[in-house]
Amino acid sequence: MLAPLRQSVSLRHSLVLANRLSKSGILTNPIRVASTLNDGASKAHDHSVHFKIERIWAAGMVPIIPAAYFIHNPVMDALLTIALTMHIHWGVQGVIADYARPFVLGPGPAKLANMSLYLLTGLLLAGLLHFNTNDVGITKAFEMKMVKFKKMSQEKRKKWQKVKNGKRSNRRTFFKFQNMKKETQNQPKPLNPSKDAKIRKRGEFLVINPPENSIIPSCEHGPCLIFGQKNGDESTWHYVCAVYRKGECDFRRPYLEASEAEPSQNLEKKDPRYGAILKKLKTIPKSSKILFCAECMDIFENKHHCVCQYVKRSQLRQPSRLLSALENQNGEAQYLFSKESLDQLCLMILSSTVDAVVCVGAPRLYETLRRGMKHVDVFLLDYDTRYAPFSPALKFAQYSMLVHHFYDGKAKRRFRTFLKKHSSILVICDPPFGVFIEPLLQSIGKIKAEFEELHAKSENPVFYGCFVLPYFVGKHVLKSDASYWMSDLKITYDNHKDFGKPGKSPVRIFTNLPKSTIQLSSMEDYRFCEMCEKYVASTNLHCFQCEKCPSKDGSTYRHCNRCKRCFKQTYNHCAKCKACHLPKRCHQKDEEEEEE
Repeated sequence: MLAPLRQSVSLRHSLVLANRLSKSGILTNPIRVASTLNDGASKAHDHSVHFKIERIWAAGMVPIIPAAYFIHNPVMDALLTIALTMHIHWGVQGVIADYARPFVLGPGPAKLANMSLYLLTGLLLAGLLHFNTNDVGITKAFEMKMVKFKKMSQEKRKKWQKVKNGKRSNRRTFFKFQNMKKETQNQPKPLNPSKDAKIRKRGEFLVINPPENSIIPSCEHGPCLIFGQKNGDESTWHYVCAVYRKGECDFRRPYLEASEAEPSQNLEKKDPRYGAILKKLKTIPKSSKILFCAECMDIFENKHHCVCQYVKRSQLRQPSRLLSALENQNGEAQYLFSKESLDQLCLMILSSTVDAVVCVGAPRLYETLRRGMKHVDVFLLDYDTRYAPFSPALKFAQYSMLVHHFYDGKAKRRFRTFLKKHSSILVICDPPFGVFIEPLLQSIGKIKAEFEELHAKSENPVFYGCFVLPYFVGKHVLKSDASYWMSDLKITYDNHKDFGKPGKSPVRIFTNLPKSTIQLSSMEDYRFCEMCEKYVASTNLHCFQCEKCPSKDGSTYRHCNRCKRCFKQTYNHCAKCKACHLPKRCHQKDEEEEEE
C-alpha cells in the first residue's frame, strides 16, 4: 500500500510544479521558439495553389517554344517574353523559399533575397522588351542561332568525313605499299628512283605564255592558263583554270597549237548590280531601321523574310567588315589588312602624291581610301562580285588578275576611262600567297602598257606598282624588274591566325615607289639606314661588302667571304658543293644521286 501512495504523491507534486511553471511562462517559451523554426514550413499549404499554377504554366510553354521557331511577329515575341520571365521568376522564387528562410539566413538577408529576385525579374523583362523593340526580337534571334548551329554541324560533319576518308586512304596506301615492297624486294633498283621527287621538291611547275593571236579556251571562271610540269626529260602542258586550283574547278585540257585551239566559251555572268545598295540606301528614311540580308545581298527597311541583321549606315560603307571573308584555300581565300597595315599603306599613298589608286584584290584598302582620302580617286579590281552592290559602277570591275580578263565589257571601258582621266597612278596588288608571279606581272604590265598608250601625248605620265607578297614569293618580282625594291615593313592581317602578328608575318611590300614614301620613324623595331636610304628592321644590319642590308626576314645575316654574299646564321659553308646551305642539304650529294 505504501508504494502506490508514494507514486500518487510524487505524481501530484509533478502536476502542481508543471502548473506553476506554465503560469510563469518558463515552459511555453521553448515551445514558441521551436515553432519559429518552422515558420516557412508551417505555411506550406499556402504554396499548393502556386505550385499547381506553375506546373500548368510550364506545360503551356511546351507548344509555345516550337511555335516561336516558325512564327515571327511582335505578338509571339511578347508572349514568349512573358512566359519565360514568369517561368524563371517562379523557379528562382522556389529556390529562395527553400534555402533562404529567415531561420537560416536571418530576417534581413531573407527579405533582401526576395527583393533581389523582384529586381532581377524586372531587369530581365525590361531587357527582353528592349531587345524585341530595338533589335531582331527573341523569336528571330532563336532562329538565327539555330541556323548557325546547323551550319556548324554540317561543317563538322564534312571535316569528320574528310578525316575518315583520309584514314581509309592512308590504310589502303599502307597495305598497298607493303604488298609492293614484298614484290619488289628481290628486284633491281631503278636507275633514277628519286628523280620525280626532286622535281616536285624544286618546284619545276611552269606557266608559259600562249602564242600570239592564239585562241585560249575558257572554263566557267574565265580564260585559262597554260600550266606545265616536268617529268624527267618530258614535259606535259595543259589548259587549267586561272582562278581555282584542282578540286574546285576540274577543267583540264591538253595544250594545243594556236590553229588547233578550241574557241572560248561564252561566259554568262549575272548582273553585278553596281551600286544597288547605295542607291537603295538613299530611298530609306534616316528614322527607319535597316536590315541587311547576306543571302539576297541587299538591304531592306524594317523587315524581311530571310535571316537578317540590323546595320547602321556607316557599316554599309565598310563591306569588308560586314561580309564574311571567303575561306576557300584553293582559290578565293580572303585575308584583310589589319589597322596598322592600313595606316602605313595610306601614309605611303599620301607620300607618293599620286592622283589615283587601283586596288587589285584589296577591298579593305579600297573602302578605307574612299572614306579617308577623298582627294585620291580609287578603283577596285576583284573577282568577288559581293562588293559590286556597295560600289558605284565607275569604281568597280570583276577581274581575273592572272589572265587580265574583265567579265563585263562595260566595266572594262569604264576602267579604261579611269586610266585616261589620271596622269599618275599607283597599282596596289594583294594576290593570294601562292600566286604564280609571271602571269601576275604580265597582267600588271598590260595595265601599264594601256596607261602609257592613253597618255602617249601627255607629259611625264607616272605609273607605280606595289605588290604585297611573302618575301620568299616576292623575290621573283625583284628578279623580273630591277626598279623594284623590298620594304622591311611587316604586313599583318586581321583574319589570319599566323600572319596576324608582326613577329610571324613574312609578308612584305615590293614596289618601285621612291624609298622615301615608306616612313617608319613612328614604329618600333625599325631604324633608318643611311647607306640604303630606307627604313629597315632594327636587327637587319648593313653589310659593307654586299653594300646593302641583306636580311629578308628581319634577322641578322652573316657574310660568307667564299660565296661573297650574306646568309642566315643557320647556314654553313660546304666544302663539297662550295656553297652555303642548311645542314644535310648538300647540292653535291644531289648531283651524285642524279648521275647514278
